[in-house]
Amino acid sequence: MKKEKIAQNAGAHCCKSLLLRNKKRFFLFVIPPDDRFSAKEASEFLGCGHLSFAAEEELAELLGTFRGAVCLLGLIFDKEHKVELILDEKILNCDFINCHPCTNDQSWEISMKEITDHLLPSLGYSYRVFKKSDPFA
Repeated sequence: MKKEKIAQNAGAHCCKSLLLRNKKRFFLFVIPPDDRFSAKEASEFLGCGHLSFAAEEELAELLGTFRGAVCLLGLIFDKEHKVELILDEKILNCDFINCHPCTNDQSWEISMKEITDHLLPSLGYSYRVFKKSDPFA
């Protein structure tokens, strides 16, 4: 049984976190692990031009992490609020999510209510909700 299925059976959902950027801004997308990500659709949603993945140095500087361990918990390190948080509506509707604590040798189960009602406000963060227009894209 895949680990994602085990987590779902326990009431939690794994997620995939992607730090993207354009020339001026950074965006942390948190999406379901099996969803295909469309940079074109994301840039249309954001109303900005071309998006690319943040460099390894930017991951370390902004979120205190590295590729393969990116997570919304890294926002605690973004003191200047350079990163905008974008939550997929499917992730937002989960009771719990599993995510890495800025390292990929662990996964933590965290309540989405705790994230949205306590963690993000305590860090001074808000979020935008991303809804894929085509679930098969």
